[in-house]
Amino acid sequence: MKRISLLSLPLAFFIGLSSADTITLVNGDQLHGDILELTDNFVRLHHPSLGEITIDKLNITTIAAEGAVENPTAIIAEVTEKEEGVVDNGLFGTGLMENWTRRFSLSFNGETGSTEELNADTSFNAKFSTDYERWAFNLDYGYGSENHETTENDLGAFLIRDWLDPDSPWFSFASGQYDQDKFKSWDYRLIGTVGLGYTFVKEEDYLFVGRMGLSGRQEFGSDNDDFKPEMMFGFNTDWDISETQSLEFNTATFLPFERPADSRNESSLYWRIKLDTKKGMSVKLGLENEYESVVDPGDDHNDFTYNFGIEWDLN
Repeated sequence: MKRISLLSLPLAFFIGLSSADTITLVNGDQLHGDILELTDNFVRLHHPSLGEITIDKLNITTIAAEGAVENPTAIIAEVTEKEEGVVDNGLFGTGLMENWTRRFSLSFNGETGSTEELNADTSFNAKFSTDYERWAFNLDYGYGSENHETTENDLGAFLIRDWLDPDSPWFSFASGQYDQDKFKSWDYRLIGTVGLGYTFVKEEDYLFVGRMGLSGRQEFGSDNDDFKPEMMFGFNTDWDISETQSLEFNTATFLPFERPADSRNESSLYWRIKLDTKKGMSVKLGLENEYESVVDPGDDHNDFTYNFGIEWDLN
C-alpha cells in the first residue's frame, strides 16, 4: 500500500496562493484549487466547482503548489513506498495487515517438585489507524497443567473497528469477540457490539476514548443458552510514556436488559518496556480480569490472570 511522505516546507508557503495548487490522483486525474489543510493522512482542498473536498493521501501521487516567485512549481509531497525507503509487505511478507503494528508475545512459568506445574500464554496483537479509521485485533491462547492434568485451556479473539471523523471527537464502532474455555459453564461464546464513542484526549503520545453501545451475547454448550442483549459502557487508553515504555488499559461493563444487576466486566492492563528497539523486543506485563455477578455454583466471580513475558514486533 502506498503512502504519502511530506517534505519539509514552511506552512507559510501556502499564504497568498490563489487556486494554484494541483493534486494528481493515482488514476492520472488532476484537481486544481486551494489547499486548506495538509496532514499525514489527508488533504482538504477548496475546488472552484466541487467546493470543499477531502482526499485520502493513498489516492494521491503528487501534490504541487504553484505561484511561488522563485520556484513556480514546488513539490511539497511525493509518493514513497514507506518513509526512509522501508517497505512493509505485511505479516511475514504475505500482504496481510500491511502497515499495521504487529506484535507476538510469549510467556512461560512452571514448577517441579512435590507438584509439577506448567503455564503458557501466547498472544498476537495488531493495530492500524488513520484519520478516518482505527482497527485493533487480539488473539490469545492460554494453557496450564498441574501434575499432568490440564487446569487451563482457553482461546480468545477480538476485533474492533472505529469509523472516525477528523473534524469531530465523535465516532462509531463495531466489535466482535469469540471465547472458548474448557473450564467454564459454556464451551464457547460469541459477543457482538455496535455503538458510539467519544475521543476525550488525542495527542501524539496519548489517546483516551469512551464508548457506549448495544451488545449481544450467545453462549454454546451452556445450561443457559438464551441470547442475551446487553448495554455496554467502557473506555480505553493508550499512553506512550517514553521511547521505551508504553501503557494500555481497556475496560468494558455489560448490563443485561432483563436484569441490569447481573452485570459483568472485562478489563485488561498491559505494560511494555522495550529492550531492543532495532529488533523490536520488549518485556510485557499483562493483567486481565473478567468479573461476573452471576456464576454457577463453585465458580469464582472473578477470573483473574497475569503473565510476564517477552514480546516481539513482527515484520
